[in-house]
Amino acid sequence: MGLRQCFIYSQYFVILITVALFVFIGESLGWQEIILIGTLALIFFGPKRLPELARKIGKTIADLKKAGQEFRRAWEQEIELEEREREFFKKAFDENLIIAEEKYAVKFEDKAQSQGIDENLAPRSASDPEFTSDKTFNNSAESDMRLEDNSEIKSNVQPENRKQYWL
Repeated sequence: MGLRQCFIYSQYFVILITVALFVFIGESLGWQEIILIGTLALIFFGPKRLPELARKIGKTIADLKKAGQEFRRAWEQEIELEEREREFFKKAFDENLIIAEEKYAVKFEDKAQSQGIDENLAPRSASDPEFTSDKTFNNSAESDMRLEDNSEIKSNVQPENRKQYWL
């Protein structure tokens, strides 16, 4: 291996190190490290090739940043679309549930009246004043117990595996 080949390989090594430093450590370089790298690059590459090399490195870093921003933007759009879809289906489900409750509540009331079922056994809606004035809602000890039971359930629930938690 001749001296010329060693010099060429050392140039490639310096390029590799410089790119690695800018890509991986980029913003944490101090002025002393930058001067040292610049001096070494000037010695190895010379004043004629140094501007060309700096231009190539700058373009490469800009392309990498642009690709990263594009990926992040696409990922955020995908998350937003997923959330919109989830809200759409939830809204549609809620509307269908309300319609179904109204439809079947009327049918059940008609059946209850025709069959002579006691009104105490018939289902009540949440807007019914007797329903909201039940003793179970006024009893604070029972409601505290319900809160404790729910807290135990919630602590065992694992977080959802959604895209927004992947990054």
